[in-house]
Amino acid sequence: MDILSHALWSSVGARISNKKFGTKIDPWWVGFWGAFPDLISFTPLALVIIVQILGGASLKSIQHGSGIGQLTGFLYPASHSLLIFLGIFLLVSLIKRRPVWEMGGWALHIILDIGTHPAEYYPTRFLWPLSDIFVGGISYRTLWFLIVDYTLLGLSFFALRKTKEFRPLSNLKKILIGILTLIALFTIISGLIGR
Repeated sequence: MDILSHALWSSVGARISNKKFGTKIDPWWVGFWGAFPDLISFTPLALVIIVQILGGASLKSIQHGSGIGQLTGFLYPASHSLLIFLGIFLLVSLIKRRPVWEMGGWALHIILDIGTHPAEYYPTRFLWPLSDIFVGGISYRTLWFLIVDYTLLGLSFFALRKTKEFRPLSNLKKILIGILTLIALFTIISGLIGR
């Protein structure tokens, strides 16, 4: 899935948990952790691409001709591994002396990517580094899938709305939503151009 969908689905998960089980999980932090694996994996590549595009390079030559691809090739499986997630989750929980449920957005991200990345486009090796096994799923960049994904997200947020929760967003939250939206658009557009 794209990074914005991951953040939003993670937030939906937190809201459902809060509503159904009475938990007090912060949907904003869960949304951050939902975006985290892609932020870690693709931010270095995105920065290089932006700098090189501003310098006049073509998108295709950057993605395939840059050493930054090796870094992304390491960061993607590391950040999309349920084993790595579990190890870091347990470590943080030990340090905090309580389970940090907000990090569940990271696990949800990995689970959603297992079925939404085809074998030829960043397959999610969810048991890395012990295994390179993956499931070749449907591409999240497929137009009908994007339409279904964002329609379901919209319906989910509508169903979970509470009138007393609708407060104006802080400037920081508006900026974060804007950044995630731009990254999602950049990812989708670069994927469509790269076909």
